[in-house]
Amino acid sequence: MWRQHGVFYQVDPRLFRDLDGDGVGDLRGLRDGLEHLRWLGVQAVWISLLLPWTATEVKGAGAVWPEGGIGLESPNGLARFVEAAHRLGLRVLVDVN
Repeated sequence: MWRQHGVFYQVDPRLFRDLDGDGVGDLRGLRDGLEHLRWLGVQAVWISLLLPWTATEVKGAGAVWPEGGIGLESPNGLARFVEAAHRLGLRVLVDVN
Protein backbone atom coordinates (compact mmCIF):
# COMPACT_ATOMS: atom_id res chain seq x y z
CA MET A 1 0.00 0.00 0.00
CA TRP A 2 1.40 3.41 -0.96
CA ARG A 3 0.82 4.89 2.53
CA GLN A 4 3.16 2.39 4.14
CA HIS A 5 6.10 2.96 1.79
CA GLY A 6 5.45 6.36 0.21
CA VAL A 7 7.58 9.46 0.62
CA PHE A 8 5.59 12.15 2.43
CA TYR A 9 6.42 15.84 2.76
CA GLN A 10 4.72 17.25 5.85
CA VAL A 11 4.33 21.01 5.76
CA ASP A 12 2.49 23.86 7.40
CA PRO A 13 1.93 26.19 4.40
CA ARG A 14 2.37 29.24 6.65
CA LEU A 15 6.02 28.26 6.97
CA PHE A 16 6.74 27.27 3.36
CA ARG A 17 6.76 30.13 0.84
CA ASP A 18 5.12 33.55 0.86
CA LEU A 19 3.97 34.65 -2.60
CA ASP A 20 1.52 37.38 -1.61
CA GLY A 21 4.12 39.38 0.34
CA ASP A 22 2.43 39.46 3.73
CA GLY A 23 5.27 37.67 5.50
CA VAL A 24 3.38 34.41 5.99
CA GLY A 25 3.59 31.39 3.70
CA ASP A 26 0.50 30.69 1.65
CA LEU A 27 -1.16 27.92 -0.31
CA ARG A 28 -0.12 29.58 -3.58
CA GLY A 29 3.50 29.39 -2.44
CA LEU A 30 3.13 25.72 -1.66
CA ARG A 31 1.50 25.11 -5.05
CA ASP A 32 4.41 26.92 -6.69
CA GLY A 33 6.82 24.48 -5.02
CA LEU A 34 5.08 21.26 -6.04
CA GLU A 35 7.36 20.51 -9.00
CA HIS A 36 10.41 20.82 -6.76
CA LEU A 37 8.87 18.47 -4.21
CA ARG A 38 8.16 15.95 -6.96
CA TRP A 39 11.75 16.30 -8.19
CA LEU A 40 12.91 15.44 -4.66
CA GLY A 41 10.95 12.18 -4.85
CA VAL A 42 7.98 13.22 -2.73
CA GLN A 43 4.86 11.18 -3.45
CA ALA A 44 2.40 12.86 -1.09
CA VAL A 45 2.10 16.33 0.40
CA TRP A 46 0.78 16.26 3.94
CA ILE A 47 -0.59 19.67 4.88
CA SER A 48 -0.45 19.92 8.65
CA LEU A 49 -2.21 22.78 10.38
CA LEU A 50 -2.62 23.77 13.98
CA LEU A 51 -5.61 25.99 13.30
CA PRO A 52 -8.95 24.78 12.00
CA TRP A 53 -10.18 25.66 8.56
CA THR A 54 -13.91 25.77 8.22
CA ALA A 55 -16.21 27.69 5.95
CA THR A 56 -17.39 29.80 8.87
CA GLU A 57 -13.90 31.24 9.29
CA VAL A 58 -13.54 32.52 5.74
CA LYS A 59 -12.76 36.23 5.80
CA GLY A 60 -12.12 38.89 3.20
CA ALA A 61 -10.47 37.74 0.00
CA GLY A 62 -10.50 34.06 0.84
CA ALA A 63 -8.26 33.95 3.91
CA VAL A 64 -9.30 30.88 5.86
CA TRP A 65 -7.67 31.00 9.26
CA PRO A 66 -8.68 33.67 11.77
CA GLU A 67 -5.15 35.04 11.75
CA GLY A 68 -5.30 35.40 7.97
CA GLY A 69 -2.42 32.97 7.60
CA ILE A 70 -3.36 31.14 4.44
CA GLY A 71 -4.82 32.93 1.48
CA LEU A 72 -6.76 30.66 -0.84
CA GLU A 73 -6.76 33.35 -3.56
CA SER A 74 -10.38 32.44 -4.27
CA PRO A 75 -13.03 30.03 -3.05
CA ASN A 76 -11.52 27.41 -5.39
CA GLY A 77 -7.93 27.88 -4.22
CA LEU A 78 -7.71 24.59 -2.35
CA ALA A 79 -9.28 22.72 -5.27
CA ARG A 80 -6.73 24.28 -7.63
CA PHE A 81 -3.92 23.21 -5.29
CA VAL A 82 -5.17 19.61 -5.22
CA GLU A 83 -5.61 19.59 -9.02
CA ALA A 84 -2.06 20.90 -9.52
CA ALA A 85 -0.69 18.21 -7.18
CA HIS A 86 -2.65 15.47 -8.92
CA ARG A 87 -1.40 16.61 -12.35
CA LEU A 88 2.12 15.99 -11.03
CA GLY A 89 1.15 12.60 -9.63
CA LEU A 90 1.25 13.80 -6.01
CA ARG A 91 -1.31 12.83 -3.42
CA VAL A 92 -2.61 15.39 -0.91
CA LEU A 93 -3.46 14.74 2.71
CA VAL A 94 -4.82 17.41 5.02
CA ASP A 95 -4.44 17.14 8.79
CA VAL A 96 -6.68 19.63 10.53
CA ASN A 97 -6.10 19.62 14.28
